[in-house]
This record gives sequence, C-alpha cells and structure tokens, in this order.
Amino acid sequence: MDNENKILIVDDDPLNIDILEEIFSDIYRVKSASSGEEALELLDSYRPDLILMDIMMPGIGGYETCRRIRRSVKHRLVKIILVSGKGMTEERLEGYEAGADDYVTKPFSDDELLAKANVFLRLKRTEEVDRIKMDILNLFSHETRTPLSSIVSPAELLLEDTNLTEDQRYLLKMIVSSSERLVDFINKTTLLCNLKGGQRLNTYIARPSDVVLAAKERLAEQFRTKNVRLSVSGDELEPATADWEMITHAITYIMDNAVKYSPHGAEVKADIQKESPDMVLYRVTDNGPGIDEENYRDLFEEFHVDEIMHHHKGLGISLSIARYVARAHGGDISLYNSETGGAVCEFRIKEQQG
Repeated sequence: MDNENKILIVDDDPLNIDILEEIFSDIYRVKSASSGEEALELLDSYRPDLILMDIMMPGIGGYETCRRIRRSVKHRLVKIILVSGKGMTEERLEGYEAGADDYVTKPFSDDELLAKANVFLRLKRTEEVDRIKMDILNLFSHETRTPLSSIVSPAELLLEDTNLTEDQRYLLKMIVSSSERLVDFINKTTLLCNLKGGQRLNTYIARPSDVVLAAKERLAEQFRTKNVRLSVSGDELEPATADWEMITHAITYIMDNAVKYSPHGAEVKADIQKESPDMVLYRVTDNGPGIDEENYRDLFEEFHVDEIMHHHKGLGISLSIARYVARAHGGDISLYNSETGGAVCEFRIKEQQG
C-alpha cells in the first residue's frame, strides 16, 4: 500500500468491519471504530479522507454522527458514505439531509463500493486544492492592498509636481496605472471566487437607476480619458429589493468594457426598463468593433482572452462576474451586435422578495 488516503470504517458489527477492511486495506490506510462516539473521538487524530458508516449503531447512530461531523469546520471536506441494510427512499433522503455524500445499500458490490470510494477521494483532493487556491488568493488580496496603496498614493502626489520632466511623469503614470490594474484584478478575482462559492445576496432597497449613476462615478476617469459621453434613458423605476452593491459591480464592469471598445469622443448608451412586474433590464450599447459571434459563448468564461476583441485585461473576469450576479438574481446576461454598429449587452435581474 502506497496510497496516503485514509478511510475510517464505522460499524458495530465486527464482521462488517472485516469485510470492508478486506476491500480497502490493500489500497488505502484504514482504521475502524465500533460506534459513533468512537468515530468522533478519532476525527482529530486520524483525520480521515473518507468515512464508511453504518446507520444502526448503539449510542449515537449514523445519521447523528454524520450531522455532528458536518458541524465541524475542520472536517468540512471529509466524504461520508452511509452503508446500510435500509434501502427505503425516506431513509436515503434522511442520510443526504444529515450530510452524507452517498448511500450504499447492503448487500453491495465490492467493485462498485471501491469505485464510489475512488470517486469521492478524487473529489476531496480537488476540493482541497480549490480551498488552498482560495485561501492563497484571499491572503494575497489582503496582504497586497496596503503595499499597493503605499505605492499609488505617493506616486499620485509626485504627479502634482509641476517641475517633473515628461519622462518622469510618464514613469509615474505607469506606476499608478499598473498598480491600479493589479488592484482591479485582485478585486475581480476575489469577487468571482466568492460568487462561484455561492456567496449569499446582501439585499436592500434602492432605485435601479442609482446603479448606473454609481457605475458612471466609478468610471469617471475612464470616461474623461477617452472623452466618451454617457447617455442614460428609460423608465424611472420605483425602489426595489436586490443586492444593489453586487449589481453595481456588474454594471460597472459592463460599462467599463463599453468605454474600452468605443472610439475617442464616442457615446455609450445605458437604458433601464421594467420588462415585467419583477424583472429589470439594463441595456448598455457601445460604438466599438462589435462581437465575433464564433467566440460568443467563450466571452462569459473565466479568464477568456480574445484578440479579436482587442484583448483588455480582465475582460473574461468582468463578463463572468456579471453573469454570476445576474443568475444569482434570477436573471441572465446576453451580448449581440447592434444593427447600427457596436455591441449591445443586456443584463437582466429579478427583484428579490422581502
């Protein structure tokens, strides 16, 4: 045996333990417990990757043991397969509600049980890697904000010096621009990971039109640099409930892309409409080169880069975030080419109840 994955068998019947040990001990490290209480005591010291657990045991049964394991943040990724002679649908559902990942009925096929164990062990490894990536990203995000602020603020102060040469001013602007781009990338990547992880909506009441005004304010420098005008039209909608901060992020990213792809001195249009009693539509139109329809679907994938779209950093992240935000609100996002030139982005969200 050279596999470091650890399996914990929990069963009060020694014969059942012997059967399971025979299946797994040649491949994985195996330890057994004869009760739910003993299994809980072993968790911290043994730290199993997979638990195979009987339901009917004296003392704490399998369902309750499963619930207690799921309450532990430390063991949140451990995989649990309930192994029982009970095969009714209600019993399976109770097992899933208790936090089990799968439910196997006795008598079982040795090969099938081994195959299930292999699948869940691979899944656990993947989840562990994802968790490490997220922890590193959060740490990186936290640890770089202060140093980056310490770079940007002095550089901006230096830019106010009227005695700078053109070369000095150019280099300082490069420092500010590069630092801001890195901050933007960190913020977007962190938000994307949180959305993919199922971040809950933080809803409050606001006017849907306030989102566009907030996005315009956040992009004031981009509009000024390219001399792009923003025209806002549509319905004056009543205040509604939604996660407006998250929606503001999405609309800001959509409008940012519209500004990037529009020529100097062009106009970006933002239109707000009430499509149904609870559905709000934001439509943003630019004057850029339009969309290559062959790559349309890829535009919403994370970190997508498309040279035809004149690759700007963060494009794939921006549109992916917008899609997650829209779908979290019961809506969606779409892109298409305008008949008069440029691209149109339609972002729909459903107002939340309460």
